[in-house]
Amino acid sequence: MADQTESIPNEPAPAEAGAGVYGPDLPTAINNSVYNYFDPIDDVVLGGKQTVTEGFFTGNDGEINTFFTSSTQAELSSSCYYIDVYQSDPSGAGAEVQFDVAYGYYGGIDGNANEESYAAIYSASDAVYKQYASILLPKGVDRFQFAGGEETEGVSVINLKRDKLKEGLEAGHWELALGNLTAVTSLIDESLQSSPTVVAVGPGVGRAYYIVSGSGAVMTGSAIEFPYGIAYPDLGILVLNNQQIDDGVGSPSPD
Repeated sequence: MADQTESIPNEPAPAEAGAGVYGPDLPTAINNSVYNYFDPIDDVVLGGKQTVTEGFFTGNDGEINTFFTSSTQAELSSSCYYIDVYQSDPSGAGAEVQFDVAYGYYGGIDGNANEESYAAIYSASDAVYKQYASILLPKGVDRFQFAGGEETEGVSVINLKRDKLKEGLEAGHWELALGNLTAVTSLIDESLQSSPTVVAVGPGVGRAYYIVSGSGAVMTGSAIEFPYGIAYPDLGILVLNNQQIDDGVGSPSPD
């Protein structure tokens, strides 16, 4: 948009314009435009972009080994949809939500979950599954499909807090350790591999990579052999394949 200026005479204003005069020290022109072009010499500094990497967790920590949930939230209906996870006891000072964990099950109540106590969980799980599917998957696709074309009805979702995520999770430089009483499995994404698999996503989602077993940049199993899930680093979301987690680590589901 071109600049527009309007000249103002440096003389007394007409009587019908109201009180006040234009004195000799007032500017002789005003800029009447909404936008102005940057001057490439005076306004623009080249080469000033910097990439800053910080620890995700509270206190700029890059690692967290203990996790806490709130007994207060557990009594609320929201706990059927997601659980807040803290870095310290939520009743203490300095506790902050680091991420949420949600359970999704396509279709809601499962045929094996007839107990009344599970009804609310499984009904909410259908909403959780479809919510994340509508956000992350291509238009017209309603089920998560992992490497090798495997579809799953059950997922666990880790959603990192946006205020800590900033511009995104650094692909290839995160690691999630899941374990039971006998073993621990470390998960990474395959973004640092020479030819990472292309994962179809919905509009505006950004990058997506399959989650595999491994540590650092070293995979210990392929995404097809062990389809653990999909990472969406630009959104800070990890979608885990419940069946594979159950087979490789231990059951994440309510039952």
